[in-house]
Amino acid sequence: MRVVTPTASFIIAVLATLLLIHPLAAQQHYLLVSSRNGDVVQRFNGETGAYIDDLVTFRSGGLQAPQEIIVIDGNLLVTGRFNQQILRYDVHTGAYLGPFSSGFALNQPTRMALGPDSLLYVCQWGSASERIARFRSDTGTFVDEFTSVGLNQAMGLAWDAAGTLYAGSFASSTVTRFDTAGQFIDTFIGPNPLAGPVNLWIGDGDSSLFVLNWGTGSVLRYATGSGDLQGTFLSQGLTNGEGMTVGPDGNLYICDRTGNQVNRYAPDGRFLGVFTSGGSLQAPNSLIFVANPATSVMPPNGAATGFHLAPNYPNPFNPTTRVEFRVHEAGWVNLSIFDMLGQRVATLVDGRRAAGRHQVVWNGRNDRGVAVASGMYLYRLTAGQSVRTRRMALMR
Repeated sequence: MRVVTPTASFIIAVLATLLLIHPLAAQQHYLLVSSRNGDVVQRFNGETGAYIDDLVTFRSGGLQAPQEIIVIDGNLLVTGRFNQQILRYDVHTGAYLGPFSSGFALNQPTRMALGPDSLLYVCQWGSASERIARFRSDTGTFVDEFTSVGLNQAMGLAWDAAGTLYAGSFASSTVTRFDTAGQFIDTFIGPNPLAGPVNLWIGDGDSSLFVLNWGTGSVLRYATGSGDLQGTFLSQGLTNGEGMTVGPDGNLYICDRTGNQVNRYAPDGRFLGVFTSGGSLQAPNSLIFVANPATSVMPPNGAATGFHLAPNYPNPFNPTTRVEFRVHEAGWVNLSIFDMLGQRVATLVDGRRAAGRHQVVWNGRNDRGVAVASGMYLYRLTAGQSVRTRRMALMR
């Protein structure tokens, strides 16, 4: 990795990004939360936690017991425990756009996540079909039932840098590992103190597996190499946690399903307080931050005027994310990823580009092809004298 000395302009851009210096800073992001027992997806101010509205209204499109929400290409994709397909909505208006998945009837779908292969992985709760299913993330077309064995009430997915899949089983209170071909490796973590894993993520430079443990209202940390328990990462303020995401501020946000609220935690696990409990939340179990289109607008394809760097999506991501940008005239363009110390991690674009709109995908690896650790990163677009910097959160 090449170490660079940050320029004054770069430092200013970083500070502006970190402090959210913007005339409409209070409206930079929305927080979307699935309200499982309300059959809605609710929208909150992403900076203050104030309730705004029910973005997806009561049982719109037949939605029942929403479980997981993610955003791909401007579409809000939602699984419902009592829906056999992934449902699709406009992420800004909440309008129902029809079923997203096709070719396979899901059996009580719960968690879903975008995998290292850019396919959509979906857990199934029901006993009729217990294997993790895969769909194309662009068309929703069914690919296969990926795992060689089923999981009893599957909940939670995470991948390490080698592409090994970790999957939680709520009923068995275990975490199972699968190789890149979906073949069973082992039961990596057994019950006690694990009691009802509902969400997984990998951090600490790929060395720790974090498990949101329903039964104890805590997040436990395990070593990815040995599976040994490393201790309790957080527990304060949590009754029965479920959904988790990383916010634009770098903090962790966790749904307390029983407490009907969203809690905020520092990256080291310190409890920072309740972020929101408004809108009559009923069993919140998934959440995601999205950019407010009023403060971040990318014109239609083909628009060749202006200079713009759009928010990456998805964000947080694991391990791939897409970045869109626009340049107003043909010329040399550089798009690079930096860590929070200003060290260049990866170069996505470094060459001549035509005027107009472009997009590129980052796979979470540095210029040497090595997977980088979970955390906050900056991505900077430079074209001529124009420079724009934004943040992204990699969550393995």
